[in-house]
Amino acid sequence: MAVFAHPRRLVVATVAGLALTSALGACSSADGDDAGSDGATKIGLIAAEQGPFAFAGTSYLKGAELAAEQLQEDGVEIELVVEEGSEDPAKSITAFNKLVGQEDVAEVVCCISSAVAGAMKPLATQREVPLVVYGATTPGLEDPPYVYRPALLPQQGIAPVATELAEALEPASAVHVTASDNDGLVAQSQAAAEALGAAGVKDLGTVNTLVADTDFSGAVTEILSTKAEMVTIYTLGEAAANIVKSLRERGYDGVILANNAIATGPNLASFGKTLADTYYSVEYFPTSELEMAADFTEAYEATYDETPDLFSSQGYTAVMYAAAGVSGSDGDVDAESISAALGEISTFDSVWGELTFEDGQSNSSSFQVVQIDDSGAPQLWSND
Repeated sequence: MAVFAHPRRLVVATVAGLALTSALGACSSADGDDAGSDGATKIGLIAAEQGPFAFAGTSYLKGAELAAEQLQEDGVEIELVVEEGSEDPAKSITAFNKLVGQEDVAEVVCCISSAVAGAMKPLATQREVPLVVYGATTPGLEDPPYVYRPALLPQQGIAPVATELAEALEPASAVHVTASDNDGLVAQSQAAAEALGAAGVKDLGTVNTLVADTDFSGAVTEILSTKAEMVTIYTLGEAAANIVKSLRERGYDGVILANNAIATGPNLASFGKTLADTYYSVEYFPTSELEMAADFTEAYEATYDETPDLFSSQGYTAVMYAAAGVSGSDGDVDAESISAALGEISTFDSVWGELTFEDGQSNSSSFQVVQIDDSGAPQLWSND
């Protein structure tokens, strides 16, 4: 079970029988510098319960801790050591150095923000400590043998979902909205635009915003002036929700495809019905019929008395994947051996279905389309 202590949080867990389809050997507990209490191998996690990404960071941490608690029931010991980084590059670097230096962790899980992951990438390589990135979406952050990303890139799902919506709903034209100062969001917007263009939807251009923007009246006026039958919105979640709300209040009744961060619990509670008929792509949805996803949902609800979201599934998957590196290190639970073991993983069973890895980046074909219904609740959408 989780043991909470401040300023950091420790979760002692065990890893055995991990759902890997690659041939990884079992690992015994170690007595080296990277061993924690009772011979446990230490895995660090840089959390974001504070700062601008706290809306997602709390879910990430809960999913990660649930993974650790479930692994405790199986076999090989790990110790999850948590430090707060607030998704601030300087604070996260400090947390990394503390985890690797004072805490002697063998592996670090981190990063919702691409800016933070980008700052951590050279540090992990320099310190030769494997970094498992659980959320950042800018392409190219993975860099074996020390930087791995089990988190899926949203654009992997955006393109097929945009195509499916274009074929089913037949919009003649689309305008695209993005936060132009965020590379990950720009890449997502471009994926949607390219897929829609290939499906025959006329591209009416891009309306650029900034991550720090709070007033979207000008952007909404520009969007409406195009008379586009479809709008794609790739900004941060609350910004996307504000744009959708303004569009609907000003009479826009076209198709809206948005970043999946629009459907966080706080956004749904705040914006509710104004988000109706907004679509987005996800790798995980609580009502998924996939067995591992259903088991995860049930366990999460039993543990926290709330429904898990995409972010909690990402935290959960990242710790499971990080633990697979320990399990595959054949008893040598130092950073170098864990890095090598992570590099050997080619397929991995997860709550999102089977993942395949190429050059440290996971891939999946199991994305689903979600539509926010008239009551403001997300539901799986089917083109039937």
